[in-house]
Amino acid sequence: MNYITAKQNVARRRLGGHVLIALSATVVVIGLLKFLYFSLDGGGPLLAPLAQLVKRFVYAIYANTQFLSPIWETAPTPDPKAPLSSSSLAFMLWYVGVFVGASLISSANRITARLRRINEQIEDQLIRESLRAANRRTRTQIEEAISVPQQPIWKELHTLYVAPLVVGLLLLVVGKVLGLA
Repeated sequence: MNYITAKQNVARRRLGGHVLIALSATVVVIGLLKFLYFSLDGGGPLLAPLAQLVKRFVYAIYANTQFLSPIWETAPTPDPKAPLSSSSLAFMLWYVGVFVGASLISSANRITARLRRINEQIEDQLIRESLRAANRRTRTQIEEAISVPQQPIWKELHTLYVAPLVVGLLLLVVGKVLGLA
């Protein structure tokens, strides 16, 4: 890809990453809120007031975000007792979507840093060529001649795969300790 297509690729990756993060994070948060609302029960005389407080809090969020009602109706609710159910797998897919979006944005940032360095070199080349009288190239000719290597989004294996698994396992352990799972 040349310099001009690399600039366009940065814009597409940033836009796609931000849209994916916003949508995935919204679905994940709503799924977790639905999980809290439907999984908390009395739990005895000591935990019943806390459970009611959390349920009121979730209901207040639901009542004040009616513009998100399609997401509230379709967001998958995770089920720690059945991690291979369709709802839990759909929730995990949305959860991974947050990290894929972050990886897209990170990849766009790496390409942007590389393009800044290339832009400085282009300006230096223009100055050198302006000193020569013959065979001067324009900026667009130089930009078209530059080849920018592709920047894969899968380069951040830790951020994309390892960290979500660790966080998921920690949430499972906390759920087991608290008796939610």
